[in-house]
Amino acid sequence: MKMNEPLVIPAARPRAKSRPRTGPVTVFLRDLAVQTVIGVAAWERKAPRTLMFDIDIELGACKAGGTDRVADTVDYAAVAASVRAKLGGETYRLLERAVEDVADILFDEFGADAVAIQAAKTGVVPETGSVGVRIERLRPGARRGS
Repeated sequence: MKMNEPLVIPAARPRAKSRPRTGPVTVFLRDLAVQTVIGVAAWERKAPRTLMFDIDIELGACKAGGTDRVADTVDYAAVAASVRAKLGGETYRLLERAVEDVADILFDEFGADAVAIQAAKTGVVPETGSVGVRIERLRPGARRGS
C-alpha cells in the first residue's frame, strides 16, 4: 500500500439469521453458606450453625441471553441475600422446613417456575461428614421447561 492510497476495508460478512435468545434456563448457586439456628436436639439450637445450600432455579422464559441485563434473569447476589435474611431470622427444628422456606422465596421473590434445593449440615451424626435433604418443587400451574 502506498502512502496516499485509500484504505479499502472489505465489507462485513452478512450475519447469519439470528436465533431467538430466550427460553428456559436454570440459574444455580452452589455451596451457599447460611447461618441459622436449627436442630431437633436442644444442644443444636444453642447457637447458629452453618447450612450449605445448592440451589437450582428454573426459569421457563429468560430474556437475559439476548438482552445481557441482570434485570432479565435472577440475580445470584439477591438470592443469597434473601435466603440469608430469611433463615438468619428464624429458628428451625428440621431442614425440611428450612428448604421449603427457601422454595417460597424463590417462587415469590424471583419468579422461579421450578426449584431444586439441597441443604446439608455437619456435626450431627458421629462419623458422618454431613446430613441433609433435597427437594424439588414446581410452581403451581407451571410446566417444567416451559
